This record gives sequence, structure tokens and C-alpha cells, in this order.
Amino acid sequence: MFIEVKKAVLLMTIGFFCILSFISASEAHILIIGDSLSDYPQALQETQSIAHELKLRGYQVLELYQNNATTKNILKGMYDADAIIYAGHGGYQSGNYDNDGGPATGPFSLVGSRSSPTDSNNFIWGVGGQMREGWTGNLFVAPFKAGIPVILLHACFSTGWVENKEVANPVETIYNFSNMFTNAGANYYATAWNGAEIIYDFLNGAQNFLEANQQNYEPLINRTTYNGVEIWKNQEGYAAFVGDWLGSFPTVSQTTAYDDTGAESWYNSNRVREDLRCTFTISPGPYYTQQPVTFTEGSYNMEGNITSYFWNFGDGTTYQTNTTSNPDHSYAQSGNYVVYHSVTNDQNRSSQASRILSVNNPPTSPVLTQNLIPATTSVKTTSTTKYKYKYTIRYVYKWVKKGKKWYRIKYKYTYKWVKKGKKWYKIKIWRKRAY
Repeated sequence: MFIEVKKAVLLMTIGFFCILSFISASEAHILIIGDSLSDYPQALQETQSIAHELKLRGYQVLELYQNNATTKNILKGMYDADAIIYAGHGGYQSGNYDNDGGPATGPFSLVGSRSSPTDSNNFIWGVGGQMREGWTGNLFVAPFKAGIPVILLHACFSTGWVENKEVANPVETIYNFSNMFTNAGANYYATAWNGAEIIYDFLNGAQNFLEANQQNYEPLINRTTYNGVEIWKNQEGYAAFVGDWLGSFPTVSQTTAYDDTGAESWYNSNRVREDLRCTFTISPGPYYTQQPVTFTEGSYNMEGNITSYFWNFGDGTTYQTNTTSNPDHSYAQSGNYVVYHSVTNDQNRSSQASRILSVNNPPTSPVLTQNLIPATTSVKTTSTTKYKYKYTIRYVYKWVKKGKKWYRIKYKYTYKWVKKGKKWYKIKIWRKRAY
């Protein structure tokens, strides 16, 4: 189960998935990559299911599947990402592994979609803690935010396994594969299990990798040190972790939409990652006069600390603080406002970001909507019954007057269809969010 491709006199062999059936300013987002070579439907289904669950919970997700998962799109998606989830191939250079459980030596790579059947340049190599796109080119540090989780599913070499054989030097292999992520500050978790259990541990309440690991089917308990770095593995070696056990998965409030403009600019530049980055998000619109707008801080500093946060809301009002905060601001008049934000670190370096905000007068009359009393439907289940699910998402708006002001309430409801036997049952799930 290997593919060979040639470029000049070089030969590249790509290890397939390790399948074990046992089990403006740039903004942040969850990057999900699945089935880049369009040859393993299970990886596609698994990543799509993860993306679906994250979006239901309100996360902003950038999805790259099959032909869309090119090396360019993957690298752009990494730009300022708050988490990366990858289900794809792990690549290595010909001669660096015997395909039969022998020693494996780096560099290793993520594999993207081919632009043509003969394309042999669709690799993101990890070289000495940095990345390189394709066979040649400059090295660069991964452009995601520090401290994020990078979770690899089924990618060969990522856990020290290829096909159903463990390499002769699994700890060294895991170190070499993970270094392109951990050197940029990420927490690296790789698994050959199906189901992406670690992600659902976080979504179900685990506060950090330590708690998530304790909830897993087979926790990582074996520790080895390589080049001064702790490498953790489970009993059978099918999962690995390198990083800070207190690292976590981002919350919904820490993620916003993917900014393609900022990512494209970075991709076409010298790809130097900025240690100090000013960024912020704005609560969802529309925006009306005399109603508070929340500005959420997203700035970070890779080394050192941010010591000053300055806001100019565009209407003559400014705000400055020495600690991170998420200020609220109301506008007295309608119009377009340029919101300016800057941060300064303890080395007296600064970074700036700005956004245009359109503020309108509130509507003169409420918008009539349907009855918002949620229907209740119950389905009897047992722990041994298997179900199939499908979802339909709808939104309803209601205007509520409080004093002299009108407030818009957004109701999100999901129809969850549950199949029991030959019958489908419909459950209506309500969520309310005030704007």
C-alpha cells in the first residue's frame, strides 16, 4: 500500500494511513483537513463528522477535503489557526524507511492533494523544526498561534507506525514528525485509533490534555525522553503526545472566521511569522445605535508579554488598559466607523489592527415571528441500540422591547432526525443567543 512518484532522480514514497480497526486583521479558526488524496473515504467521513459537530456548537471551521486540500490551502489554513485536525497521509523520502518495520529517519511530511497525476511536489516537509513546501524552497516556522492543539489522525509515522508495523525507532520518529509543530509552540497529539476520541473528550468537558487523556480508552502512560523532549505513548504505541499536558482545545469564543486575505498575503510573502500579533473580533451584527457592541481581544505575543492595549472606536472614544479585556461600546449615531486597536509588548514593540463597523438606526417596529415555544419530542433509547442521525438547522429572529430600546434575539434550532429501526423520529433542539 505505497505510492511512488519521481522528480528528476529523486524518489518519494508515501506511507498510507495507519488503519487500526480496533477502535482585515487575521483571525483564528479551526482547520480541518481530510482525505487529501481522495483514496480513503473513512478519513473523509471522520473529518466531516468532526466539522459538523464543531459547527453545531458554534465553532468557525475551515474545511479542506480531497482535491481542495492542496499544500497551498493547507498552509494558508494554518495561518493564525487556533487548532488543526488532519486525517491524511504521512510522507517520507525513499531510502529513509524499508517499508517493513525498520528504522525510519526524517524528514517526514504532511501530504496534500495532487494538482496533476504526476505531481510530486504536494508535500509539507518538517525540517529541523521548520516547514518547507515541496521539494525545494525556503524554510519557515509554522504560522499558527502558539499553544494550539495539532491533532493527527491515522497519518503514518506520526505515531511511529506504518500500516500494521511499528518502526524500529518509534520515539525518534514521533519526535522528528512532531517537531515542525511543537517548535512553533503547538501541542502535538497523534493517534491511529478511529473516532477522534480526544476531540470529543474536549467537547464533552475535558479542560486540558491531561483530563482528556484520563478519559481515553487507553491513556498515554509511557514516557521517554528524546533530545530533551518528553514523548508520551499509550501501552500499544498507537497514540502519542508531545507538548504541555495543561494545553487545551479552544473554546467557541476564541475562534472566528478564517481570513483568506491575511493568509494569502502571508503565503505570498517571505513567510516570517510575527511574534507579536494584534487581532480582535466583533460580536455578530447587525449593529444599531444605543446598543452595546462587544470587541473581543485576540492579540498574542509569542515571546514576552503584552503590556498595553489601546482602542479607538472611531467616534472619538478611546480606551486603554494594561491587561487583556473585551470592551463594550455603544454608538450614538449611525454611520461607518473605523475601529482601531493596537498592542505593545514589554520590548516596546507594537502591532495594529483595524476594522470597519457599520451602525444603523434600530427598526421602528418589531419584526413579527412565529410562536417561539419549543416543541418537545421524546425518543426512548437503550444503550445497546445503534442510531443514525441527520440534522437540519434553522434560525428565527424576535424583537423584544426593553424600556425605549429594541433588542434582537436570535433563536437557533436544529431538527435532529434519529433513526430507530426503520422509522425516523424528529427532535427539535433550541438554542438562544441575544444580539
